[in-house]
Amino acid sequence: MATPGQLQMYNKMEAHEMFKIPEGPDGEPRRIQVVPDEKVSNAVVLHTHLEDHTLGNLLRMELLRNEAVLFAGYKVPHPLNHMIELRVQTTPVIKPEDALRHAVKNLQSECKSMLEQFDEGCRLLGSVDDPVDVEMSPEADVMDSEGYSAEDPDSFHRRLEAFAERQRHAYSPEGYEPTSPPEAQKRPAARQAAPAPKRQKLKASEGSWYEAYAGATADYYKKYMDKEWGVPIHGPGRSRDNKLFEMLSLEGAQAGLSWDCILRKRQAYRRAFDHFDLPTVAAYSPKKVNLLMKSPGSGSEVIVKNRAKIESVLKNAKLCLEAAEEYGSFTKFLWSFVKGKPKVNRWKTSKQIPVVTKEAIAMSKELKRRNFGFVGPTVCYALMQSVGMVNDHPVNTPQWKRVNAIVERRFG
Repeated sequence: MATPGQLQMYNKMEAHEMFKIPEGPDGEPRRIQVVPDEKVSNAVVLHTHLEDHTLGNLLRMELLRNEAVLFAGYKVPHPLNHMIELRVQTTPVIKPEDALRHAVKNLQSECKSMLEQFDEGCRLLGSVDDPVDVEMSPEADVMDSEGYSAEDPDSFHRRLEAFAERQRHAYSPEGYEPTSPPEAQKRPAARQAAPAPKRQKLKASEGSWYEAYAGATADYYKKYMDKEWGVPIHGPGRSRDNKLFEMLSLEGAQAGLSWDCILRKRQAYRRAFDHFDLPTVAAYSPKKVNLLMKSPGSGSEVIVKNRAKIESVLKNAKLCLEAAEEYGSFTKFLWSFVKGKPKVNRWKTSKQIPVVTKEAIAMSKELKRRNFGFVGPTVCYALMQSVGMVNDHPVNTPQWKRVNAIVERRFG
């Protein structure tokens, strides 16, 4: 009797058949086929050939970020068949096909954003002079930026040696810069052997606690943590509502990314959304989303091109105005979750700072009930921290003392 493994080998298709794309209803090869799910309402099954778990996981996770998606799951029908079956069910407000379309577009945007961050990281590292254009046409010049010809068989080795030389300069203990002249390498050994100064560990009282807590090492990030994070945005006036709307939008944009990424793009967000003026953003037409998705630029010059996140900003603006009409202002509505006064915590270390609290859970639940987008409990607590609804600076830091003094002066 044949073993299961032998039976599997007997059923194995020919090698050339494993990469054959089946025909669709029109007789033409179709790599992707979408068919309605006959057992479940408002659901479809996506058959994708020549793909595996990688694409299945990416699509599933992106789909589940959409609040209108009730279910998203995939399977590989047979280990020897390069195909995935992705089943999607949505609420009646959106078709499963449209949810899939949005998920694919968002993945494309995320990949483009990742490439921009990679290029920027390479520039900061100094390992490359310019980002590599991965879409070079065949007609492109065969000479690269360093003068090496693709037709020269030795050009790769020369480029590799040049790269290694730059790395030796950049990371040598003597502190050479990448642009150091050749003469710098011929200094006497006694001068080169001088040990580099040790980096002193800063105390928490000197304001370095957030380097480990939030990864805040850049000057602009430190300035934000020192001057803005935890300072209450509270009081009457349209400007307070606009500022809270801005922070709500930026915290939502951070979902799945880092705050450092969003903070670097803050000016781009302000330009894109008219400095988050609530009536202006609420009046945007759907065309605004397409314009922002196609806006030129890269890196910190542009916002995160995630369609779902951009659409949520427009939708949230209208909902903010509705809440403002009901409560008198959006500020009063948002601050009602802490009873109109900041909660002053006294954490001894940053490890004690929570990720979410019962107040954040209540805020998230109410915002979701009102149909706000990208307002999970974690996002809501990050918002509460940034706009000063809680003082989460450790109690032994100058930031805590500064924020606490502001709270006592303004709230009594």
